[in-house]
Amino acid sequence: MPLHLRAFPAESAGVVSGWAQTDEEVRMWCGATATVSAEQVSAWAREEGVQPFGLYRDDQLVAYGELWVDDDEAEVELARLIVDPGERGQGLGQHLATELTHLARTRHPRVFLRVHPSNVAALGCYAAAGFEPVEPDQAASWNVGQPVEYIWLSPTGDRARPAAAVPTRRSAVVCWCGQCEEPGEQLRDALRLVVMNPVRRVGQALDAFKIRHVVVVRLS
Repeated sequence: MPLHLRAFPAESAGVVSGWAQTDEEVRMWCGATATVSAEQVSAWAREEGVQPFGLYRDDQLVAYGELWVDDDEAEVELARLIVDPGERGQGLGQHLATELTHLARTRHPRVFLRVHPSNVAALGCYAAAGFEPVEPDQAASWNVGQPVEYIWLSPTGDRARPAAAVPTRRSAVVCWCGQCEEPGEQLRDALRLVVMNPVRRVGQALDAFKIRHVVVVRLS
């Protein structure tokens, strides 16, 4: 059955509020620390720049997401994407992200989203939809004042790729399972990129995170 993206009706807020069924799911979805009410979902739509949308299979609401439009910065963030628990595992999250991206680009060319670092399922979904990490310096800037170190993604091709060589941080890494001369967040994030989209493989993950030395990764 065909899928359609539509403006989200306020009367469906109670449906979406019940899709995040545990405290952990709520935190991954929208950063809240308690169950989200229908009133809260409705209130989001009244926030400046927020445009909520529903993904429908015929007349059935199967997913929800928002565009956060910032005309001053000429950019759009995809936010609060969630799929009906009974409809997961069918690629609906990927479809939603793709459709929202197309719509966002009719507003402004710069599009991005943030993902909680523990939300591995979302990372895989967005990688399949063609997203990749933004430059580390940009991510660090956006994470200032945030409650967690979010992973910031943008559609493939949007990320600036300077032609000149850039300064690099060298790491001497023996393997994932042990002995790192310089262990830490960079290695973790590079490995997460490999896991979430193995087609990119190690070399591209290292390039994304400015690691310039030999790495042996064990995924078993």
